[in-house]
Amino acid sequence: DEGSLSTPAPELHNNTNENANAEGFLTHDKEYPPLPDKESDFIVKTYKKNRKNKENNKNKLNITVPSAGKSRQGQGANLQTRNSESIPNKSLNRSQQQVKRPNLTSTSRQIVVGTCETTNVLSDDKKAWFYLGRVKKGTEVDAVKDFITNQFPGSNPIVEKLDCKGANDSFKIAVDFDLKDDFMNGSVWPKNVQLKRFLFKRIRPEVRA
Repeated sequence: DEGSLSTPAPELHNNTNENANAEGFLTHDKEYPPLPDKESDFIVKTYKKNRKNKENNKNKLNITVPSAGKSRQGQGANLQTRNSESIPNKSLNRSQQQVKRPNLTSTSRQIVVGTCETTNVLSDDKKAWFYLGRVKKGTEVDAVKDFITNQFPGSNPIVEKLDCKGANDSFKIAVDFDLKDDFMNGSVWPKNVQLKRFLFKRIRPEVRA
């Protein structure tokens, strides 16, 4: 109608640029992601920077994280190495701590022979003692002494008969020490008799509990 007021048609405006900060905008039928927020972008960059610094610090300290399967073995090896360094060798300390103590129960076996010349008769001449065995049963001491005197004139032997339970007799003989080498000559003695150095029984001191 001529008398009615006409309302102008609204103009179409392209609001894509105005809504750029919204969830998205359409241009040439393609959807683009929203523009990044400045604050969130700063947080992400800071996080990445801190993480990179931590990794660099770990590399400087040579810190390695063992895997789950080898963690126990590594701990055992580290513990063994630590114990070997911290705990000293027990056998070495024990050998160092051992102190030789004097044995108060035993007597000294050292033999001292006097060499001083005196006019008083204080000691007898040094003797060499022998064992004479496998002698015929019933042989007397005088018979053995006469035999030695005939073979070694001036020897003045000492002859003692020993207790023997076997089929033969045995004797203990002492002569001058200078005759010990000649006395051990087998051609001097009768056949099948046995002669050797006489060993005295050592008397050990009693150990009181």
